[in-house]
Formats: sequence, C-alpha cells, structure tokens
Amino acid sequence: MIDLEKSIKEFLTPIIRESLLEAMGKSRVETSNGNSDNDIGGLELAMEVTKLAKPTIYKLVSNGTLKHYKRGGKLYFKRIDLKRWIEEGESKTKAEIITEHNENKARRNR
Repeated sequence: MIDLEKSIKEFLTPIIRESLLEAMGKSRVETSNGNSDNDIGGLELAMEVTKLAKPTIYKLVSNGTLKHYKRGGKLYFKRIDLKRWIEEGESKTKAEIITEHNENKARRNR
C-alpha cells in the first residue's frame, strides 16, 4: 500500500504544481538557486538545465524533440520547457507499471 501511495504522490505532484502555476498566471517562481522557471536563454541555458553538450542540443532541436524559439538566427529556450522535457523522459518503476496495469484491468472488469 505504501508503494501505491508513493506512486500516486510522484504522479500527481508535477500535475498539481503545473496547475497551481497556471492558476496563478504562471507567476515568477524562484528556485533555490535564484533562477526562475520563466527564464529565457540561449544555448548556454539549454546546456545548463539539461547537462547536455552543444552538439546534442543542436541535434534535439533539429529533429524537433526539444522545444525552442528562433529569432534572428539565434536559438532561445525557456527553462520551464527544458525541465518539462526532462520530466517527460521519466521512466516508470516496476511498481508503477504493475499498479497501472492493475488499475486498467480493474476498469475493464467493471
């Protein structure tokens, strides 16, 4: 039961956080290091947030995997978009997969 509660908490926490930010008009949210989720920057910001090398960032932009903006031939990124991209790559634990399977199975049997 504790694994289920932990899985639910891990699943809902980012959703609730995003909902609150949207409800507050995406106001400036300061992180512990003073950076704002609404920061906009260039390649350096993308490299800092993702911890990826410059060629890797260019490749992700080129194949449309990484959300970006382009003005005057320069790439721009939002910190929040980069963080979301990282979170979207989260792998489910075995417990989460089993829980999801059991929930889907229960719904089908109703």
